[in-house]
Amino acid sequence: MKGLLPKVIGKLEEYESYYGGHRQLAEEISRLFLSSSPRWKLSVDELNFYFACGMNLTSQVKEIIWSKEEQ
Repeated sequence: MKGLLPKVIGKLEEYESYYGGHRQLAEEISRLFLSSSPRWKLSVDELNFYFACGMNLTSQVKEIIWSKEEQ
């Protein structure tokens, strides 16, 4: 899971889309990763579940990021 963040950032930079809300989201994810336990005791199925949940909440994340950008 932790290896996914640098890959996503790299792909966004490749498409010149790593700015604004994407940067804010990556910063928050990084902060959460750094404050979490170094050893996650989750199965691959559990990690996949949480990742899919995050993908399904995209619209709510966008609302939070856009409201911060407007302030």
